[in-house]
Amino acid sequence: MRIELLRPLVIALAACAALSACSSAGGGRYPINLDVPAVIATPFPDNPPPHGFDLDSGAQVFMARCASCHGPLGLGNGAASVAIRGQGKQVANLVEKAAAATPEGWYGLIGKGNLENLMPGFGALLTAQERWDVTQYALSLGRQPLDAGDGALALRVANQTPGAPAAAGLTVTLHAYVGPGEAFSRTALSDGQGNVAFRGLATRESIFYQAETTWRGARFFSAPQQLTQTAQIALAQLPIFEVTTDPAVISLAGYQFVVDGIDEGTISVIEAYAFQNSGDRAYIAADAGPGSPRSVSIAYPTGALNLRFEGAGIGERFVREGELLRDMDAILPGSRAEIILFYDLPYRGSARVERKMSAPLQRWEVILPDSELKAVGLQDLGAQTIPGLQTPMRRFAPAAPSPVIRAGQSVTIELAGQPRAAAPAGLDARAIGVGFILFAVAMAAAYVLVLRARANVPAPTRQTLLARIAALDIALETGKISRDEHARRRARLKRELVAVWGGGS
Repeated sequence: MRIELLRPLVIALAACAALSACSSAGGGRYPINLDVPAVIATPFPDNPPPHGFDLDSGAQVFMARCASCHGPLGLGNGAASVAIRGQGKQVANLVEKAAAATPEGWYGLIGKGNLENLMPGFGALLTAQERWDVTQYALSLGRQPLDAGDGALALRVANQTPGAPAAAGLTVTLHAYVGPGEAFSRTALSDGQGNVAFRGLATRESIFYQAETTWRGARFFSAPQQLTQTAQIALAQLPIFEVTTDPAVISLAGYQFVVDGIDEGTISVIEAYAFQNSGDRAYIAADAGPGSPRSVSIAYPTGALNLRFEGAGIGERFVREGELLRDMDAILPGSRAEIILFYDLPYRGSARVERKMSAPLQRWEVILPDSELKAVGLQDLGAQTIPGLQTPMRRFAPAAPSPVIRAGQSVTIELAGQPRAAAPAGLDARAIGVGFILFAVAMAAAYVLVLRARANVPAPTRQTLLARIAALDIALETGKISRDEHARRRARLKRELVAVWGGGS
């Protein structure tokens, strides 16, 4: 998915809407690593909310929790539906059933689940408002299908490189995204002037449309567009550029290694890279070819557990080739491309991490919880308290003036010490914005956004913690997580449960 211009907004919404769920929302460019919810019957109110429903919120919940089984269009053909039917169970086609359904009936079903057909209950995992929102959204699929409507999107494929020839006859793919997943796509050919039109599109505020095409072996994307009942027609450009394979135009404006969480024997790491293209053409790698777009690369983190990406991951934006993670998107001229990785590393009082840089690196730093955990051999730049949240993080960097790290050289990070207190655990990958790589102030702003969003999440109760523990057990049994990951996360949840139980929550 390439809705980059809307990432701060969409990411924040997704972070608030998505908790643990039954599986990853299949088919999207932003795969989400979600848990399997436990089937725990809980009481729920029957009355609809007095202030009405939020279909956009319902769309987010649907794509995160329902689309993996029922499909992004509600047709009962989600990624998990084959396995469910293989067990002799049913997955409902919501479009067909919507006409005879009642809001109260579906609201109750979402809360309690349907064990006979392996549908989990979400009563302990969704608020009443979220259940009503997703109920109304699912019912709306029967009234107005996501892949049909009165909207139209006209695009102009425009070559932005001065003096370059116009691009004609290109295959343009229009992706329709709802929340974290892709709902459907269509393709068409541009005419001799680069024009292409898509008609019969749904006009829903929950859908973002984005066009993609390939030119000179590089992938290019339009800005995201929305069609609504009051704006049923949209005009947009799909900019493309001539390409270069000269690696001299690529450098790393910055690199950050951040420890954002510490657990028993494990640290949670965020790595942020800012690749910069100083040329006037889009950069792709010399070995890129038809059907195998490639640009910059990152060394695969040795020993990494639970690797994930901000945005699209393996098979969507990145591909692993040996010990490299290759970016499949071109680096546009005069711009930066931020790549953010999230993973866990074993930690027993000390660790040595070596990260090979694929381009010249101008500036780098290590950011740690303000505690006894230190970056050995680096200059301590002091702790920075995030305004309003009193969340101190300490910055370390090479002593100035530090030499430029050449392409092929490694950055060595040595960590030592046991922290007195851990950083706020579990910062959501979708809540780390593009500005994370901008150092210091921008880093603080990103943490403020994340932690404020976390502050709005209700405190866990006995019931929700028991549900999450049961979810982990199911995820282990179905092979969705490793035994090490299961043991680590279960131990943390049990500690939370003991604390809550002792407090009488």
